[in-house]
Amino acid sequence: MQALGEHEEDIASLEASIPLYDAVLKVLTRDNLPMLWAMVAANRASAMLALADESDYLDMAEASAAEFRNLVDLFDGTDYSAYKDCASEQVQRALNLIERLQV
Repeated sequence: MQALGEHEEDIASLEASIPLYDAVLKVLTRDNLPMLWAMVAANRASAMLALADESDYLDMAEASAAEFRNLVDLFDGTDYSAYKDCASEQVQRALNLIERLQV
C-alpha cells in the first residue's frame, strides 16, 4: 500500500498503510524483536512523511520526525550506525518539510 501510494501519489493508499503498520507494531515489541520493530516503525514513519508531503499535514510531518528520532535513539551506540545515519537523514527531511509547512 505504501509503495503504491508513494509511486502513484495516492493519498488514500498512504493513509491506509499507516493503520496496518500500527496493527503490526501492537504485536511486535521493541524489546522482543528490536530490529523487526525498527523496520516496521521506519516504514510507518516513511509512510507518514510521504503522506505529510503529499497532503501538507503538519501534524503528520511532526509525528514522522518524532518516530525517526526514536529510531536514531534505538541505534545510537550500536553496531548499526548506517541505520542510525539513515534515520537521521529522515529526521532532517521531516524537519525541512515541517519548516516548509509552517510558512
